[in-house]
Amino acid sequence: MWRSKLTEGFSDHKRLVLGIWIGGFILSGVASPMLITVTRYNYAPPSMTLWPLYPLYLGNLLAGFFGTSTSGEQRRDATKLFGLDAAGQAFTNLGLLAAGPSTCTIFYKSVTVFTGLLSIVFLPAASHPTAWQWFAMLIITAGLGLQGIDLSSFGPLERWGAGLTVFGCIFFAGGAVASEGLLAARRGGLAPLQAAWIVGVEGTAVSLAWAIGSAAMGEWLPGDAGFWLLFLALTLSAAMHQAAWFTLVGRIGAVATAVLKALQSAFIFLSAGAAFCHRESAECLTTEKITSFIIVSIGVLVYTRTAGGVAAREPADSAQLVGDRPAPPIYGRAGCA
Repeated sequence: MWRSKLTEGFSDHKRLVLGIWIGGFILSGVASPMLITVTRYNYAPPSMTLWPLYPLYLGNLLAGFFGTSTSGEQRRDATKLFGLDAAGQAFTNLGLLAAGPSTCTIFYKSVTVFTGLLSIVFLPAASHPTAWQWFAMLIITAGLGLQGIDLSSFGPLERWGAGLTVFGCIFFAGGAVASEGLLAARRGGLAPLQAAWIVGVEGTAVSLAWAIGSAAMGEWLPGDAGFWLLFLALTLSAAMHQAAWFTLVGRIGAVATAVLKALQSAFIFLSAGAAFCHRESAECLTTEKITSFIIVSIGVLVYTRTAGGVAAREPADSAQLVGDRPAPPIYGRAGCA
């Protein structure tokens, strides 16, 4: 039976659990921008309310509720992650609201390359992409970039959204690299659900402060039950995605998780085309989008077949998967998506 090198060194049970985390990560990552876009169509929320951040950080809280208590040092570490995540979320969500899911996803591809570059600067050599992995990342970037070639067809709002998305991706890449270092650096470090809890607490506090000070939020907030059902769905989706994000970064590394984000982005092309083509022609499936999905899938396949060193990262027990205690040491090594 074919097995990806990404999961070599894991027992069959842990490989199954890892596969569930990966599946949940991709599915929830596709669901969130779709739900955000449905809300944008139906309720026209003002972008400066930063409303997508509220279910995001509540989702972190929900995921982190199942973790254990944290020490002062763990809280300080997670606060660093929150700062990077908050900047990335703010810029990419503004980009999503300005440009729509397909355009935002085109430029979200940059997170894979930014993560690879930052890993070279800040992570040990065992975490650096190999030559074949860089090749795979270039395939992925080229595949996602098929839709971004004709920038002249983008309107001013789409260009603004694209720029915000790329800028946000730099912070996301930094957060991924920092997460790998903090989740894997030492015994007594952060466990995935502990990280989710602290990011959720701080993010919810900052979001509430923003909401209280935002006149646009008070003027817009709808009482319609449909809005709150979408809000609940977004919160649950965010809980799955954030728990999976922190878990996968600790298990397979920042760069590999960024590659999964790229695969997720390709699925968003297809999903947005199926769901929103009747609302916006820019979201419709085209030959380029289908070709993009195929090329990205090939790039992910190349990456997973050449990923090495994962066996050295497997913890002695399942603590890091379930977040029931601080993560043991592991050596080597979350807008539109």
